[in-house]
Amino acid sequence: METRIEIKKIPWISGFDYLRVFFIICVIYMHLHKFPPNENNSLLQYFFYYALCCTATPGFLLISLYIQGIKKNTNQSHYFGLANYVYLYLFWVGCWCLLTKSYPEPSIRGVFLHLLQGGGWSFYFFAALIYTHLVRIYVASWNDKSLWCGLLLSMIIALTIFCGLFMDNRFLQTNETYWWPVNFMPAPFISSLLERNSEVIQSNTKIATKICLVILLTAVLVMLLEMKLVQNISGNYTYLAIPEYLRASPWLFATCVVIYAHRFNYSNKIVGFFARNTLGIFCLHVFVLDGLATIMNKLISIEVYATLATLCITIVGCALAAELIRKVLRSRVI
Repeated sequence: METRIEIKKIPWISGFDYLRVFFIICVIYMHLHKFPPNENNSLLQYFFYYALCCTATPGFLLISLYIQGIKKNTNQSHYFGLANYVYLYLFWVGCWCLLTKSYPEPSIRGVFLHLLQGGGWSFYFFAALIYTHLVRIYVASWNDKSLWCGLLLSMIIALTIFCGLFMDNRFLQTNETYWWPVNFMPAPFISSLLERNSEVIQSNTKIATKICLVILLTAVLVMLLEMKLVQNISGNYTYLAIPEYLRASPWLFATCVVIYAHRFNYSNKIVGFFARNTLGIFCLHVFVLDGLATIMNKLISIEVYATLATLCITIVGCALAAELIRKVLRSRVI
């Protein structure tokens, strides 16, 4: 007898459209290599980069895992989503490696690191999607207490590594941590807890607002403690050396905005268009951003205007290209 796979239809969360657009702007800004604040910059500048901009990658992960989680919990639907992530990884990392000639070192370690880094740069996000999705499948049957313990343990491990890095300044300065898998281990636990409470989040405005407020205040407090920790551990510290994702505050900010996004119950066609194409913008911008930024800097002498022009042209151009490529390929690779 033929088995029919049913996937639960979920209501469209319009707030996620706004978050996707905001997140992709943050990602492109960070990839423009506008350096994060150093020790002489203000708290506001620190907040802009290490809180707002660094919320993008955790936010994208949480939205993806959360949406997969609130679909019908069948092994088929779980692994169908995983297959899509693998397909995206193979296609875009393959394109990146072929065009940039980015190949791994000829060793088992070199190949493994190359795979985790998604070819060496931005496509590490697809690798993170795959292994966090696998963990989410594994922990989906855990009770709430176990999920909270898993989340706490993942953050304790990250905090321990964070402190260890600053105790060895030489090690921190010679290693990029943005792609490390330990950074993203909170994602499956947070998304599973959000899934368990999705009905309350969507239906009870008062409770959701109180939860958001508590998380937001906690995130601000944790961010301040992170800054203080850097000062205390390293006398010759610099904010430039702070790992973007090996911290608790981006996950708290991301969780807060993902919950609050449920309060948006209205849509916008323009926002919807760019939100629909955030995957395409992300995949395509890595191939054109540096060249476009160079052109804009030559044409526009004022750096702020050159940056804004680069952002706008990249987002609009890649979104239009994504629409065209999707129609030509008729496949969800973009």
